[in-house]
Amino acid sequence: ITNHLDEWAQRVHPDDIGWVTQAIQDHFAKKTPFYITEHRMLHKDGSYRWILDRGQALWNESGEVVRAVGAHTDVTERKQLEAALQRANQELEQRVAERTEQLQSAYRDLAERETLYRTLAQHIPNGAVALFDRNLRYRLCEGIELKTVGLDAGVLIDKSIWEVFPVDVCQQIEPIYRGALS
Repeated sequence: ITNHLDEWAQRVHPDDIGWVTQAIQDHFAKKTPFYITEHRMLHKDGSYRWILDRGQALWNESGEVVRAVGAHTDVTERKQLEAALQRANQELEQRVAERTEQLQSAYRDLAERETLYRTLAQHIPNGAVALFDRNLRYRLCEGIELKTVGLDAGVLIDKSIWEVFPVDVCQQIEPIYRGALS
């Protein structure tokens, strides 16, 4: 590789040469105090490398550039890591969006089922319906018979059977509830 400006210009990636040249010209015109770019350059092995190019010009009294100093730093590995991180972030965002849609769909299904259970329970002529989770916590309680036995749905919701009934009653109903869950 020769030490000549034309050699440099021929090695800058074709997609980058325009804006890189403009950045240098802006600096030479004193629009910027220095120039700094990250662009691709053709390596002697035929591959393109990412280069951090920094420099500063010196001007004479007439404002003409008399000298410029600069440095090139190969930042290819950093750019590759940034690109890999960006791809991973995009993949993660896609997965989150997909999972969010799955959860929203499941929530809609559960809400619809809860509405159906509540409607069913509210219209049972003689009785009550109680839904509970694996910890035997009441999640839904409806029905006219709750009041008949001295219970209130508002008191039952989010409480376990052990918080609602005496121990002897819990010992009798727990096996029945657990059997219903299995």
